[in-house]
Amino acid sequence: MSALPADPLNRPTLLGHILTTSHVGVAMLRVVVDEQQVIDFTFTYVNPEAEKIFGFSFAALTNPSASYLRLFSSAKMIGLFDACVQVLHTGQTFHEPELAYAWDGINRWFDVQVSRFEDSLVLMILDVTAMKQTQLVQQHQAHELQLVNQELLRSNENLLEFSYVASHDLQEPLRKIRQFGDILGSQHAAQLGDEGLDLLRRMQAASVRMSTLIRDLLNYSRLTRQPDLFRQQGLNQIVDEVLTALELTVAEKGAIVEVGQLGNLAGDATQLTQLFRNLLTNALKFAKRDNPPYIRIDSRPMKRADLPPAFQPLGKQESFCAIRVTDNGIGFDPRQAERIFGTFQRLHSKEYPGTGIGLAIAKKVTENHAGHIMAESQPNQGATFTIYLPGTHEDFS
Repeated sequence: MSALPADPLNRPTLLGHILTTSHVGVAMLRVVVDEQQVIDFTFTYVNPEAEKIFGFSFAALTNPSASYLRLFSSAKMIGLFDACVQVLHTGQTFHEPELAYAWDGINRWFDVQVSRFEDSLVLMILDVTAMKQTQLVQQHQAHELQLVNQELLRSNENLLEFSYVASHDLQEPLRKIRQFGDILGSQHAAQLGDEGLDLLRRMQAASVRMSTLIRDLLNYSRLTRQPDLFRQQGLNQIVDEVLTALELTVAEKGAIVEVGQLGNLAGDATQLTQLFRNLLTNALKFAKRDNPPYIRIDSRPMKRADLPPAFQPLGKQESFCAIRVTDNGIGFDPRQAERIFGTFQRLHSKEYPGTGIGLAIAKKVTENHAGHIMAESQPNQGATFTIYLPGTHEDFS
């Protein structure tokens, strides 16, 4: 390849250095005219990158017998030759960032720019095939992911519809069982006798437990994360509403519930209500029989660096809050701290009512709000449930 002109002291020019080391192919084209019509172009200069892209040496490209259309006949078919002629006539630069070109049977893409310089054209070309192929793969993957998400959405909608139907269809026979049991107990007590009435009471209790289980399962299946619908919620107001709903149980047990300043949180009010209702119900349920329940709910701000190792949140959120629900109940073995959040997990005997879904719902709600929940306890020493949620320090001041 011939060098560009040097200065009188025979030092390579800055332009020559730039062209020689550039990752952009640069070529100069001289027009070939026949009867005042542009019929072809010839190469007068190509840099090393252009040689690499075109697949020809400098000597081959600038050979007098070679020409643009002889070497690249398909340039007319893809419109590049006509674009060059247009640039020559108008002086307006042509730019195509993704020019598709079949090269030796392989589809390739180039970023092409053609500009006029005096009576010649300057062709600048960059091979963007790898980038385009990556883009096509990503588009294909995005399309496939969209199809999967649509199918998943349909499946979820079908599952939710099924849960509604199943809930109604399963609850109806249970209501019939309870109704017929009430009739048997009130109208045929003498014929049933003490043993028969005891069996009837067990049957009624089992139907009530089954009804509660179905309701809890339905509540769990309804938990979906929709962050675009989250709104600022006053946590103290939510807790007050939960305590109002539980006031009879609180009064019966003589419980003392203290609530600190919990601040505000972006979230779903219904789900957050379920979270606090299940945690408070759990604390009231597992109270010591000889000691009135004492429950404390408080909140404090935290930095990301202070979060427990078990919670590694995604994103760049730096401010969090820790909401603690502490009780003085019967507690549990600390080795069961993870197990209690599973569905149908019950650590204590059947003398404590429940379905084993309440804490699973609490965990699901917390995860839906990009948070983490953990439990700490010792047998007969109460329990503390801590919920870590994203939030600013101002929200929880």
